[in-house]
Amino acid sequence: MPCPIVRHGTLVLFGVLLLSACVGPDRRNGALPRTEPATVAAISVQAKTLRTQQPTPSRLPDVSPTDRPRSVPVTGLLVDPGQLPASLDVESWCRDLAQSGVTTVVLEAWTTRPAAGAESHAMRPMGLYFPSSLGPMVRDVFGALIPAAHRHGLAVYASVGLRRPDWLDAGLGWFSQIYDPRRQAFRATDHVDLFHPVYQEFLGGLLKDLAGSGVDGLVFRADRTIGPSAGATAFGLRGFERDFGFRPDPIKLLGTGGGEDERASEFWQWVGWETRESQHVLNRLASGIKVQWPNLKVILEVHHEAIVAPVQGLTRHGEDVLEAIRGGYAALMVADLTSGGERMITRMKELVGAPERVWVLRPLAWRIGTQSEAPSVTIVRDRDAYLGEVGLIYYAAGRPTLP
Repeated sequence: MPCPIVRHGTLVLFGVLLLSACVGPDRRNGALPRTEPATVAAISVQAKTLRTQQPTPSRLPDVSPTDRPRSVPVTGLLVDPGQLPASLDVESWCRDLAQSGVTTVVLEAWTTRPAAGAESHAMRPMGLYFPSSLGPMVRDVFGALIPAAHRHGLAVYASVGLRRPDWLDAGLGWFSQIYDPRRQAFRATDHVDLFHPVYQEFLGGLLKDLAGSGVDGLVFRADRTIGPSAGATAFGLRGFERDFGFRPDPIKLLGTGGGEDERASEFWQWVGWETRESQHVLNRLASGIKVQWPNLKVILEVHHEAIVAPVQGLTRHGEDVLEAIRGGYAALMVADLTSGGERMITRMKELVGAPERVWVLRPLAWRIGTQSEAPSVTIVRDRDAYLGEVGLIYYAAGRPTLP
């Protein structure tokens, strides 16, 4: 029986054919399930340039990858499973990464809708990279990678974009219908309503299936900029009315119409409520998973504006770092995208209170597939810049940082 959340029935058939053709021999040979070659297929070869001069240890460490001593900060690699070639020797790849100084692999858990103007993924299969009855599986990359990664002391985290999965059927009614002040009417969007109670329940089950794959942690990715209208859905407006005792005027609430004083009061009430409630949804999802997997670590990504310009963080992204810190996440992750990156990281360490609870998302100083500079050199330089304390998560140059 086809999964009810697949966009097209043909995708189910494609996924079944792809899976049946790819699982089996590939898994027995230690390779990833088969997929189309990608532009970064050389990652398995280039990983060998990451090796340090230290000899290979005669035995693997006894400690769990996620229970490393504090003296070993997290050094991770963010990977889109669609970039990994079918011929990848997982065992060798993990060994090479570990010898280069990498401690953590962060894999995207499912495909997401690309940003406007980004490279089209129309020809790429859409779905999950782990098995679940709640969605179509492209292939089980997590199942192939996790055992090998753990054998070499690598932790595996799953990167999840909660608002823009591209494989959900719009007919489910979970996509946001936000208020458009110009048209004075609700309009459809390409992101899911995080306040929809059925979608929240669905996410809880999906994330539990992901946790059951054996991952060491989850990374809740920051969404692309939506603005204060993100939560202005039927469920969001209803929740606001429940807490404030009056039905909000969407025109004033989203910054147009009404007197300046009246608009400002209602607008800031909305921004504060939407930010807080969105964070509470994430907190409940994280807490629900940890009931069954108490050792699972959950990381939350925030935009840099939330740290260096809190008002912009609220109005542009609906983020409040202090509210996020109260959520009890293992670490907060931020992309170092600005010239004031050092000031941002210093401020973040002050807010969080523990440098190891800060993860910095950085582009590689070289493109995978070239010999211009080995990432091991980049890691050493970045460690010096950040005083060797914070976690460093790298992504291939030119890749978008947000799902």
